Amino acid sequence: MTPIKSTLRAGYRFVRGGGEPSLLRRRTYHEGRIRAERAVLSEAVSRPDLFCAVNCPACGGAEVSDRFFNPVGFSFCVCAADGTVYMNPAPTLATLARLYNDESYSMHWSVGHTADPDDYARASRAMAPAPGQSLLDVGCATGEFLKLARDRFDCHGVEINADTAQIARQNGFPVTTGTLVDMPGKERFDVITMLQVIEHLVEPTQPLADVRRLLKPSGVFYLNTPCIDSASFALFRHRHIHVSSFGHVGLYTKSGLARLADRCGFEMVDHGYCGGSDIALHDLIGYRIARSRFRHRVAFYKPRFLNFCDLLDRLSFGLLSKALRPQGNESYQWAVWRVRA
Repeated sequence: MTPIKSTLRAGYRFVRGGGEPSLLRRRTYHEGRIRAERAVLSEAVSRPDLFCAVNCPACGGAEVSDRFFNPVGFSFCVCAADGTVYMNPAPTLATLARLYNDESYSMHWSVGHTADPDDYARASRAMAPAPGQSLLDVGCATGEFLKLARDRFDCHGVEINADTAQIARQNGFPVTTGTLVDMPGKERFDVITMLQVIEHLVEPTQPLADVRRLLKPSGVFYLNTPCIDSASFALFRHRHIHVSSFGHVGLYTKSGLARLADRCGFEMVDHGYCGGSDIALHDLIGYRIARSRFRHRVAFYKPRFLNFCDLLDRLSFGLLSKALRPQGNESYQWAVWRVRA
């Protein structure tokens, strides 16, 4: 779509309205999830077994440089050694399972999610596929990433959710229902990918030990994850979408990922930032005019406000948001690890 057409479309959406179903769905999802989370936090007052004290998932250290609470009430620490942001106390595995199976979360994942072709391109560059090379996608969901890789790799998956694992099998992939612990054998795969997964792991060292077990000596491990040393997190802090719920229990800096790799017997051989700034004009304006009600990415659930900001940004050819947006790293990062010799 040309810039003129996209600007006219933005103007039409502002005048006539638009985007209501999408924002309404997000609001319903967020409100349902918050109710479930606050119920768990209230219950934890009399049931301390629902949460557990943890150290930094990257380096294992306990020294912190800062603490904060997100708007729901979950507590986060900032590691003094490498800047990793982690939930502490963190939900136990049983508590996480309870929250992930809440009906609001099921509603969220009932909408199809597509894979990022750039992730596949980077994983392919890390090890040029040869005939017969095998790939395991950890947390493969319905197999969207495997669909991208199937032409060049012998693809496998592992997925903890039984329903989505079955969909992936229906898409033609051998998928193990469970976690890496449920994968038998060792040194089976040339490439293992973990896309938007590691931030959900309270203690990542055991899953990464299983990655080492299953990865061939010459193989590569590719992961992507939110970047916590980003411009957007520096601006929005405890109101950033990456710390808005229970789901992200460990968020890493580049330094934190390197420390985690070293701790688990890997070396980080490549790294990059991706995903853009994740700061729209409606975020910049909304954060300044009503910080106490601000929620990253959703423009107060007001479609007219979102459309007005979009139109304003297009009329200024993006210069307005560029001028107001702070400089810094992009919102996501990727890394390639190899087993340390």
